Amino acid sequence: NQNIGAVVVATDGIQTIGADPRYLSLQTSVPIIALALGDSSVKPDFEISEVLNNKLVFFENDFEIKVRYKAVKMLGETAVITLKRDGKVIAEKEVKIDEASLAREVAFITKADRVGVNRYTVSITTLDREENKINNFGQAFVDVLDNRTRVLILTKTPHPDIAAIKKAIEANNQYEVEVQLLSDWNTNLDKVDLAILH
Repeated sequence: NQNIGAVVVATDGIQTIGADPRYLSLQTSVPIIALALGDSSVKPDFEISEVLNNKLVFFENDFEIKVRYKAVKMLGETAVITLKRDGKVIAEKEVKIDEASLAREVAFITKADRVGVNRYTVSITTLDREENKINNFGQAFVDVLDNRTRVLILTKTPHPDIAAIKKAIEANNQYEVEVQLLSDWNTNLDKVDLAILH
């Protein structure tokens, strides 16, 4: 809600973090004036350009974290991309740089084994000859939910079919099954999503 006459972007043209300005659209009729600054030469650099992941994941499910990386003037180098949670290494992937300038992605498959918001950090090898080392890191936040469906099997007497039904339901890890004898049941259904009478 301000009267803006123009936007001046003073930049060296090197994207170090965040969205690439070449692909952004500005919803305004205000003129944009670009002012080139600094050294235009390309320096050797590894970069984590983007970390892609699901924001919500169910407990004990596998999920994917994709890491997009770039390498400029690093031909012949070998880089290691590391995925960590709480400072502990979960997985590593080695990538060989076979082009003078490249942009690729690697994928990590990991298990949602802790309920709540989990913070993952991603890093790529940092070399002494890199001038910009800030862009060698990225992070992802994943909210792990335990929304399993609770199933209660009520039976009058023990029966082999009960074990078969329980095993079939638990083949999908989104279901949690409890078996009770009708004589031991306390008639409470507050924490049950489905009751099966046998």
